[in-house]
Amino acid sequence: MTDYSSFTNALAAAMAERVQHTSTPTEQTIRIEGALRALTALYERMRTLIDYQEERFIRRLAIRRILIRRIIILRERTNIGEPLLLELVRAAYLENGKVPVSAAVGVDHVLAKYLATLPVLEERYRPPELLRMQRTILGVAAAEIEDLLNPAGVEYALTARLTQDIAEALSLDVAEPAHIVALRAFVNADTELVAWRLLREPGNQVWYNFATNPTEQVGELVRELRRIEHTLNHRLVEPRVRQVQRLIPPYLVLADLAYHHPTETVEVIHDPVRLRNLIDGEIRKRLAQTEQRIQRSMVRATFYILLSKLVLGLPIEVAFDLATHGHVSVFPLVVNTLIPPSLMLTAALSLRPPSPENSRVLADRSLMLAEGKALPPLEGMERRRTSTDLNTLFTAFFLATYLVVFGAILWLLYTLQFNIVSAIVFFFFVSVVGFFAFRLRAASKELLVLEEKDSAFLAAFDFFALPFLRLGRALSITARNFNVFLFFLDFIVEAPLKIVFVVIEDWFAFLREKREELR
Repeated sequence: MTDYSSFTNALAAAMAERVQHTSTPTEQTIRIEGALRALTALYERMRTLIDYQEERFIRRLAIRRILIRRIIILRERTNIGEPLLLELVRAAYLENGKVPVSAAVGVDHVLAKYLATLPVLEERYRPPELLRMQRTILGVAAAEIEDLLNPAGVEYALTARLTQDIAEALSLDVAEPAHIVALRAFVNADTELVAWRLLREPGNQVWYNFATNPTEQVGELVRELRRIEHTLNHRLVEPRVRQVQRLIPPYLVLADLAYHHPTETVEVIHDPVRLRNLIDGEIRKRLAQTEQRIQRSMVRATFYILLSKLVLGLPIEVAFDLATHGHVSVFPLVVNTLIPPSLMLTAALSLRPPSPENSRVLADRSLMLAEGKALPPLEGMERRRTSTDLNTLFTAFFLATYLVVFGAILWLLYTLQFNIVSAIVFFFFVSVVGFFAFRLRAASKELLVLEEKDSAFLAAFDFFALPFLRLGRALSITARNFNVFLFFLDFIVEAPLKIVFVVIEDWFAFLREKREELR
């Protein structure tokens, strides 16, 4: 039996650290005055609509983007901390007037070891591998800076406990696979965040060597990053993440308590009645926030799809029609424009929150977790294994569904006078919308601890939808990697735009100084 005695103390210490971090700084802070901050924040929100990423990652990805622009494009090598923090405050990624000016020194200290690797990387690698390695290392740097600016002690304590639970549930003897599954399931960590969390594990000799002598140990760091990426991409990781998903909700509830009510939680951590009241309130709040987040995600996804359709899909369809038929076929254009957002709206409206019974069980498990008790196993956690012959048969049947579904829809589109380009556009956008809708459905179930019962309707839906979902997942990943809108914003618009913002801000500061001289 695993010993959880130290977990409650570690969680309470992390919450106390959170209380200290959220207290009002007594030293000079970074403050941006005027309407320019609102304009910069508006630009960042517009960019966020185009870059369809999870909300919890937006600040860390913004840090990485700023580092790439300043270090790789503008070739800056010193005193990056202060302008980085100014950009984050200006764009509303950090609260105005809450970040101490001295934090810039800590950021520069963090960046020093990463900056020392760049000349070595430039000697050993050539594009595009050089750019990939620079982005990865700066991504790890962004994760470390995020931890510096927003200490994640609560998340670390919860992840450590979750790793133990997963190792027991899946009978894993080695700690690292369980830790990776915990990070993927709990915080949906990407490669760079997983790499940072594994590197900073106590006793990690690779990280110690790199932090001590980054120039000499960059090769060892690169090999370790590749090993972590290889482990993360192992074929068993994602099935295990899905398998343990119903273990996660109590950890989400305690994380919310720590971030929203750190002082109250520390006070009642040993009072079950008051702690249960806090937990019940936080579950209700989390359900309401999940509904709001789904609505925002629906708006972002719909905007992303419509923008892609208007900028890419529509011109291609019109140009092909004019080139092959001399006129534009209106009906396929209307269908391809209206069907994707209609499907997204229908999917969002069909979502339902978990049942009251689920909330009760979740509150019970959250209280047990906060008290450092072992959580009882959940029904249906065991993976049902199939024989090799049956697995081969099911795979063949699954592939056959692709042919049946896509063949039937192709025939229908042909009867509706769709040409080959209109049909491709239809499949592309319906598949991407289907995958986005699937992600919304998964988000609506993030607090689900009770096993879902299969139904004939769900089985029929899976039969017809899975081919589109698989295609949509592949297309969305490819589109994210080759997002022309983001490339245009990041490399053509953003750098000069941020320079203009800084010049305007300095001009306003100059005018304020002159006004002060008149007093």
